[in-house]
Amino acid sequence: MTNSVLSHIIYLLRPTKSIKGLRQNIQVLESKRSNGGESVSIRIPELFKSILAGAKSPAINQFYDAIKQRRHSRMSNILGLSEAMSQKLLQIDIPVVAATLFPHATEYQLEVFIDYVYWLLIFDDRMDDGEFKCDIIGATNEILETLAVLDDDHPTVTAEENPLRHVFQDIWKRFSMNVSKEQRHRYKRGNRAYMMGLVKQIQWTGCGCGYATLDQYRETRRGTVAIYPLLPFCEWQHSTNLPEDVIDHPSIEALGDILSDIAWLWNDICSIKKDMETGEESNVIIMRMREGESMQKAMDTVAGLLDDCYENWEKQIGAVPKWGEDIDKDISTVVQAYLDLVVGLVSWDISTPRYMGKDAATVRQTNAMKFSKSLLESYEKS
Repeated sequence: MTNSVLSHIIYLLRPTKSIKGLRQNIQVLESKRSNGGESVSIRIPELFKSILAGAKSPAINQFYDAIKQRRHSRMSNILGLSEAMSQKLLQIDIPVVAATLFPHATEYQLEVFIDYVYWLLIFDDRMDDGEFKCDIIGATNEILETLAVLDDDHPTVTAEENPLRHVFQDIWKRFSMNVSKEQRHRYKRGNRAYMMGLVKQIQWTGCGCGYATLDQYRETRRGTVAIYPLLPFCEWQHSTNLPEDVIDHPSIEALGDILSDIAWLWNDICSIKKDMETGEESNVIIMRMREGESMQKAMDTVAGLLDDCYENWEKQIGAVPKWGEDIDKDISTVVQAYLDLVVGLVSWDISTPRYMGKDAATVRQTNAMKFSKSLLESYEKS
């Protein structure tokens, strides 16, 4: 296994801690919370509202228990993990993420989806917080080399040569042999959109200048939240094959944008405490606070953005044309799979200890987060 892959698996398993000198004083203040420091309760947007009602108790794929250990062992072997590190990664339970995103997949399909989520999390961390975070040239080269394996005539990449690229190519081969030419094209397009989002992210944040506007941030996050490459999996899961002119209709394309917006907005909500503690600035709530809003006002602003998404979803659903009984039935199936996807993502975000630690259950129950008063003041007054 390459040192870069190893370092980012270690990063994935890391405890939360400060990584920016400019925030060291904030971490000291935050650490006092456990010693009786005053806390503030912040109301967050309603968790299970509108199309996210299913996130309260999402369906889990029936094959999850049977293949969880098998897929984890395979990834551990490819990445060359030690037994100790493999067990730590197992605790994150990456397979349950895929099993929640794709509750109706066959056993074979779920194996592919689990492998993709493993690949995605590790690849993404390399761009977010690894050697490519401030290296736009290196990141662009890595992305181009990764996308190149989607060409049918690309040489086979072995696990010894590049473990992550090997996994990405293997996923592509298993997917492409079971879908149509149009779905292959959509998968390539989705992965390009995700990776181009990563390039934009590094362009804006790698130099330390940050995002100039909310629209710039939204455009970037729509790509980096990685909804687009998952949409073709929704079609494959249900054996549908919508024509290009149908899947590319503005209303159906808009559904993908809306799902992406819902996903990144909730991700920013769930990761806000971790982002503040580590000095991460790429969060819409922190951006609003930098514009002078209080934490509660910023959270309410995000709640309004989510309400806009829910309203726009219903508007776009109503604007989808009628193409005939068979196609309309497939559209209905795919739209439900899209909903399963975002419900699974949001459910994981609001449940995983990766973002909320031991407070996840309390946040779900109370619809509120507690923050150190001193931590909030340090941001609100900056």
